[in-house]
Amino acid sequence: MIIGEQHVTHKKITYKHMKKKQIIYVSLIVIGALVMGFGPVYVEKEYALALGIIILMFGVYKASTSWTLKDQEIKEDNHEF
Repeated sequence: MIIGEQHVTHKKITYKHMKKKQIIYVSLIVIGALVMGFGPVYVEKEYALALGIIILMFGVYKASTSWTLKDQEIKEDNHEF
């Protein structure tokens, strides 16, 4: 029984940690889009677009991998019962 309680506590910590990561990844996506949109005002258009796409795609990649990891954990938890 103690093991189960520790396991539940570990899950809560993991989900809180995952939520912080998702906020960071969504902010990277927004920052990338803003750099693409407003970057040409400060630097040349090509550099702004390239940097914005890199930031945006990194955020999309990390967000999608974190969502698949979360889905795998949920499927594993359902199989335990």
